[in-house]
Amino acid sequence: MKRFATSPTEVKLLLSVDYEIFGNGDGDIECCVIKPAERIRAIVEDAGGVLTLFVDALEFAAMQEVDDLRYQADKVIAQLQAFVSAGHRVELHLHPQWLNAHWEKQHWSLDHRKWRIGDLSRKDVHQSIQYGMNWLLEVLRTTDPEYRIVAFRAGGWCIQPSANTLKILNNEGIVIDSSVAPSLRETAKEGWFDFSEAMTKPYWRVRDDVCKEDHEGSLWEVPIAVGNLAPIKHLLAIRGSQGGLAQGCRGKYVKGGALYSRYLNKLRKFLSLGKSMLDFCTLDEDTIRRVADYWVHAHSHSINTVLPVVAIGHTKNFTDKSAKTLRSLLDWGVQNEVVFTDYFTLLDAIYDSERNNKNG
Repeated sequence: MKRFATSPTEVKLLLSVDYEIFGNGDGDIECCVIKPAERIRAIVEDAGGVLTLFVDALEFAAMQEVDDLRYQADKVIAQLQAFVSAGHRVELHLHPQWLNAHWEKQHWSLDHRKWRIGDLSRKDVHQSIQYGMNWLLEVLRTTDPEYRIVAFRAGGWCIQPSANTLKILNNEGIVIDSSVAPSLRETAKEGWFDFSEAMTKPYWRVRDDVCKEDHEGSLWEVPIAVGNLAPIKHLLAIRGSQGGLAQGCRGKYVKGGALYSRYLNKLRKFLSLGKSMLDFCTLDEDTIRRVADYWVHAHSHSINTVLPVVAIGHTKNFTDKSAKTLRSLLDWGVQNEVVFTDYFTLLDAIYDSERNNKNG
């Protein structure tokens, strides 16, 4: 039975997946990307949902240029085309350390000085976005000649400072950023982000700063949903969370070239107890519902008539436990008569809401 009937707001669930291998080039395409993406798709379709893949275009474009790896890029291309043909969406995700990547002695040589898109020169930001956009559109317009990319997510959420990136996204026709996780922050110098001062809204217009509303801005920030949890419940969720890798997937976590173990990643979660993204790869079945409920109730009295709830996952981290958590989130959506949607469709709802607010 629907539990969000206290407001005229329509709740919309967006299921987003960062589609990529590891940041240092580790990872088998089949086990870290292709198979888990198919598994996620099957679960989502079984519930009548729609999936958005945020595709790290630069890494797959780099693979396509290497004779020994072109078959891997071909598998990715075939999968993306199949997803779009089935009604799912593909949007742009970038890890700019893949700019000018080189395949040397059976491993990738990447420029980790370019880890954070927020630190890049305007020229490098433009090159990253334009190259990634062009590659994706070439792939997708084979299936749908009118395909349009409307949304972006920065690699590692490292979009700040965001002025250059937002301006170039706008110039390239992208109208949504979905990099912000309100109230969360990462202090590691290699991959920092700070959303502690982000707007407390379900979405907002931006121009230069992803965290600040600007009514004259041409882009929308549609943030990843974040929920407050009792520290003890969050602690138990972390202790019981997956924190693992998809079956057969192997690789090392890095940030800006610095190696991070899974244990260090878990430690960093311990140090940020009380707040969590709506992440179906790191939360358990009960906690994912708590975070979703928190986000909806926190924004249920918004003047807007649409309330996006953005969930996130990663192909390389999709385990058996992740599958249970994703099903739990989908069940939550069905039980509460939440609308499954994507960023492209969401745009119309946002613009309708904006017009209604002006007319009202």
